[in-house]
Amino acid sequence: MHYSKPWLSIDEQLARLAERGADIEPRDDAGALLRAVGYYRLTGYLYPFRESERVVGDDGKTRVRVLGHYRAGTSVHQARELIDFDRDLRLLVLEALERIEVSLRVQFGHELGRRSPFAHLESEWFVSTFTEAPESVDGAESPHQA
Repeated sequence: MHYSKPWLSIDEQLARLAERGADIEPRDDAGALLRAVGYYRLTGYLYPFRESERVVGDDGKTRVRVLGHYRAGTSVHQARELIDFDRDLRLLVLEALERIEVSLRVQFGHELGRRSPFAHLESEWFVSTFTEAPESVDGAESPHQA
């Protein structure tokens, strides 16, 4: 298989972004961002800023074709803001999931403990799909036994 995309230095990557219509100023900041996140991640965040056009296909359906240039006013700074927003949102979601996980563990543990101090070892408190070994695998343990 032949790989046709050439290796580009950071300066060449900045030039490519500028050729496609993105404002790369201040250049040092844009270069630092490229070094931190990489060209493909950066351009992924710039994707919504690409120019597009409506085209009618042979089947008569209208589609949107995304073009290779960025809309006027697009800057690498906008991508940085999206990257920061994405990172902050991801951290908030992970924090919320951690709180849900801990809360569920506490509730399960409290309910099992009410039934018996060793309820976690007693299979009668769980559904059979958790306590029985799968029939299709010889010598396999159930998730409860494991």
